[in-house]
This record gives sequence, structure tokens and C-alpha cells, in this order.
Amino acid sequence: MLVCDNFSSHFAEYVDKIVNEQDLHRVALPRYSPDLNPIEQIWKSVKRDLSPLDASDLETYRELVCSIFHDYADRISFAKSWIDRFLSIQKL
Repeated sequence: MLVCDNFSSHFAEYVDKIVNEQDLHRVALPRYSPDLNPIEQIWKSVKRDLSPLDASDLETYRELVCSIFHDYADRISFAKSWIDRFLSIQKL
């Protein structure tokens, strides 16, 4: 499954070709619905965790962002809850 927002390049010919070659099912999110985009939930959590932290330099800050992002992205619960909710809406 490939979840896309409505950015035009997500529906370009070269993406269509890859989707078909890989036998993927593409799901397009409704316009103006960041609440349905699972990455938004991760970024919301990352920003919350980053806000009280202080970094001495840009590289340290980048490492913090990457570390916190990967901690959340590795949790299947973000994706699972989104998939369960979104696919149940699609079936209605």
C-alpha cells in the first residue's frame, strides 16, 4: 500500500509505473486533511519532545531530531491505528 497526499508528483507517470510494477495499491488522502497523514502524528510528537531540549550546535540538534523521529517512526502503533481508522472509513 502506498499512501499519498495530493501532491502532483505522487500521481506522475513514473510513479504510476512503479506502483504497477510493484503491484501496490495507492491510497490518496483527501485534500486538506493533515490529520489523516500518519507522518503528521509522528512530527507532532517529535516537536513536543524537542521543545524542552537544548542543543549546543546544529549537528547535535540534527542528531536529536533524528533520534526522536526514529524512536516514534519505529513504533508500529502509529501506523496501525491510522491504517485501522482510515481503512474502516474507506469501507463505509
